[in-house]
Amino acid sequence: MSIERKALSESIKLTIEGNQESDIEEWIENAYPDLKSKKILKQIPDYLKEKADGDKKVILGFCIEATKSLYKNLLKIGDFTGALKALQELSKLSKETRKERQTENIEVYEESKDKDQKVELLRLVKNG
Repeated sequence: MSIERKALSESIKLTIEGNQESDIEEWIENAYPDLKSKKILKQIPDYLKEKADGDKKVILGFCIEATKSLYKNLLKIGDFTGALKALQELSKLSKETRKERQTENIEVYEESKDKDQKVELLRLVKNG
């Protein structure tokens, strides 16, 4: 991994952890004095946009599994309020999964309907 990619990776992690841009810029300047911090900072939104454009099912599945893991760990440490919040989030994600399935079913139905219409049109053309 190049130094620039490593700096970007660590900067993204700092962003996700909630650090301010000015703090990240200062960190880059101290940790990687040979790199231009502004250049690294400009790449963070592009990286996040790229990840947001990923397959919705993969992202949804990841979120579900991460929430399950979070729930399990919160129960282990006795944070029942946090565990309840994780369950609520899991419920929301479950509803989102159902919406995805319904959308898929509609798309499959529309494709099937289109195919049936095409077959009927071909039949009419052959017989006409």
